[in-house]
Amino acid sequence: MQNYGPISKPLTNLRRKNSFHWNEEAQHAFDALKTAMIAARILALPNFLKPFVVETDASGLGIGAVLMQDAHAIAYLSKALSPNHQHLSAYKKEFLAVVIAVEKWRPYLLGRHFIIKTNHFSLKYLIEQQITTPFQGKSLSKLMGFDYEICFKKGKENVVADGLSRIPTVQLIALTVSSLDYELLAHIKQSWKNDDSTQIILDKLGKGETLPEYTLSQDILYRNGKIVVGKGKDLCSKIIKLFHDSSLEGHSGVAITVKRMMYPFLVERTPQGH
Repeated sequence: MQNYGPISKPLTNLRRKNSFHWNEEAQHAFDALKTAMIAARILALPNFLKPFVVETDASGLGIGAVLMQDAHAIAYLSKALSPNHQHLSAYKKEFLAVVIAVEKWRPYLLGRHFIIKTNHFSLKYLIEQQITTPFQGKSLSKLMGFDYEICFKKGKENVVADGLSRIPTVQLIALTVSSLDYELLAHIKQSWKNDDSTQIILDKLGKGETLPEYTLSQDILYRNGKIVVGKGKDLCSKIIKLFHDSSLEGHSGVAITVKRMMYPFLVERTPQGH
């Protein structure tokens, strides 16, 4: 990740002895890292000629998973557990994480061999285990038809999936990359050129000045961790279409679409009527 050190420095400083104090600077760094992790240059496009790896983990609150190739992330998944599922044993939670991840990325995995990595050792022998409970039978049946092998990965090494499993939200996060991302970023950058105030900010950051709310990473301008979008009806319409009309978003309602759209972007003005 370009400029990872400077971006994460406020968070690194918190690790010093007796120095943990979450302040505005730390929050800005945290938001900037989240945004950078879902940028097109971080996530890779899938190569269906190479094997996929699914890493999963479960915590008391939720499950997390990462779809990978060549140690590079293709997509992330995070899902909170319902109250009933929160009372399941560690084995069942980890098993549930595997099932949900495989079902989520079914189009990527079906018809090809892939590897599942989990930090729950007993799941390594999942296929060989004797089915003794209805939960095992129901869950294992959902994996039928897939060509997979399960490998054990130590918990301290499974940090990405572990972190995703601890997000306290019921929202499913599925992050993918398409060619539209590059086109959209080009339009956003063009919108800055038509805004004098934004140009002043870019000029200051380019000279190495520090601005409280703004950061410049990988030639992208962020304000409080969100990508700054200039004024423009066509541009805002394109963003709304991306978060509403794509197959991933499924034509959600107004409130959900706006919430998803405002997570990565700071939109100055939306088109009238939306």
